[in-house]
Amino acid sequence: MLSLAVLASLAAAPVLAQDIPYYYGGFGLGQSKSKLDQQRMSDTLLGGAVPPVTQVDINRNDKDTAYKLFGGYQFNRFMAIEGGYFHLGKFGFVTTTTNALAEPGELRSKKKIQGVNIDGVGTWPITDRFAAFARLGLQHAKASSDFSSTGSAALINNPGTGKRETSYKYGAGLQYAFTPAVFMRGEAETYRINDGVSGRANINVFSVSLVFPFGRNSSAMKTSSVTPDYQPTAIPPSTEVVAEQAAQTAQAPADVAPAVMTPPVVAAPVAVQAAAPTRQRVSFQAESLFAFDNSTMQPAGQIALNNFSQQISGTHYDVITVEGHTDRIGTPEYNQSLSLQRADAVKSYLVRNGKLDAGSISATGKSDSQPITKPGDCKGDVASPQLIECLKADRRVEIELTGKR
Repeated sequence: MLSLAVLASLAAAPVLAQDIPYYYGGFGLGQSKSKLDQQRMSDTLLGGAVPPVTQVDINRNDKDTAYKLFGGYQFNRFMAIEGGYFHLGKFGFVTTTTNALAEPGELRSKKKIQGVNIDGVGTWPITDRFAAFARLGLQHAKASSDFSSTGSAALINNPGTGKRETSYKYGAGLQYAFTPAVFMRGEAETYRINDGVSGRANINVFSVSLVFPFGRNSSAMKTSSVTPDYQPTAIPPSTEVVAEQAAQTAQAPADVAPAVMTPPVVAAPVAVQAAAPTRQRVSFQAESLFAFDNSTMQPAGQIALNNFSQQISGTHYDVITVEGHTDRIGTPEYNQSLSLQRADAVKSYLVRNGKLDAGSISATGKSDSQPITKPGDCKGDVASPQLIECLKADRRVEIELTGKR
């Protein structure tokens, strides 16, 4: 969990953001610690021995490796339902005994616990990649027992080989999203188990899991080819070049004798007004630079910005403005944050790799305030794959340049 917290402090791009439902699956591995009352279990099993036995020593095994397989459905960024299979490990004890005849003996117990569960999971985003979560659910577990004895520890009260019971479980943890398709969890869980001999007790599990969302990249993350298209739009200068002739062409009178030669006409120097700085506006589709709902630059986006930097090389630009735009899916606060983060990412890349002057370039987030799509073009409010595709044009980054060669 500490490692996840450190990773979270380095996170700068949103992954767990918009309310887009998805399925997921995963697996976890960790350590379990049993709170089963091994002493009471030994007392119960040896209570009917004749002649009575004395327990000299008990050696407990309360820890083992646990694992689980699970799948779920994330309704939105805050709520999911999850079910799966768990194996909590094997626990046991060895009791050394004697009786009135001083006959030594041993009682050995091994107990394996496994089952299935279904949980409700609540998630609280802390940053765009880092979140805390808690779970509460039901589990149906089987505690399979295996007893053996020698000498004075001969079993009188053997409770059988297994106990099945449905009870509750709960837990909490931290989650970090490396990409939209790979999450990691660190969590602590408690299972309430009936061991079939001494009664009910808790088994605590501390585990690390990998989670794999399904469909977040295929339907919602439409990436461009290696060299994405962008639409440069040249804006004409605000003033036109003005040229004036200082002299008019002289004309000879029609009745002048042929011998009279008309002097050649010489145009006066042309006075040219200095051209105003040109303006250019370039638009990149967001999916050509970033994964859907993300502000981490993709390799294809780096190639696109490298090509753009080469095209404008040799030109001095006084003012460069980078604007981030989102679609209308999500809350206004989140969309504003995402649009600004994307604009900042493009600005940083152009300064670092495109060698643009950091003092002349600025970044701003426009959220969903300037959509390309018209009202009524894309119907619906639920973030379905169809709506996401329809609003694709609204998700973009625009760069406006003002300068002159």
